[in-house]
Amino acid sequence: MGSIPLVASFSDSRNIGTCILIALSLVLAYKCFVDFEEQKQIPLVLSCLLLVLPFLPAANILVTVGFVIAERVLYIPSSGFVLLVAYGVQLMCSRATHKQKSLICSVIILVLCCFAAKTHIRNKDWASRETLSRRMNRTTEAMAMLERCLSLNSEYTPAYLLLAKLHAGPIAGRLLRHVALLAPHSPDHAAYYAAWLAKHSEYL
Repeated sequence: MGSIPLVASFSDSRNIGTCILIALSLVLAYKCFVDFEEQKQIPLVLSCLLLVLPFLPAANILVTVGFVIAERVLYIPSSGFVLLVAYGVQLMCSRATHKQKSLICSVIILVLCCFAAKTHIRNKDWASRETLSRRMNRTTEAMAMLERCLSLNSEYTPAYLLLAKLHAGPIAGRLLRHVALLAPHSPDHAAYYAAWLAKHSEYL
């Protein structure tokens, strides 16, 4: 989407993390294949399949999709992750002592209680349109995130447009003018700047 610079050379340091992730994925895939052939650890195989296969169409690997990672493409992979965690806990409990089992159960209960409390608090934000609007009014945080995007890619025009909506007065005008100069052949960006000029003629 342009908010993060693309990896364009083999000397990019981000390739190291990518190679490590690919290597771990290959090892896990080989382990799943061997276990599947020997009819062992079927939950591990199933969880890895649920974790990886539904995610591939939206990973921008096979085809280019029109959105970044969103929650709607993570529902089925999340079930695979939950199954993988549950299977790992089952293996730990089968090899743990009584005290270790009690510790594992305590940690699981603590995590569940924390997430249940977080969900309860978050539900209050959806009680009405007003509470949701107050909760989502995080202009300072949004500006900081957009400025971070621009520090990574100074030509990311959507960030300028969003910043112009958050700012008021001549700052918004300067941002829209900068966008129009960045994309001189874009009629939409020129129209945004023209609309701002027509509405704020006092700054001319």
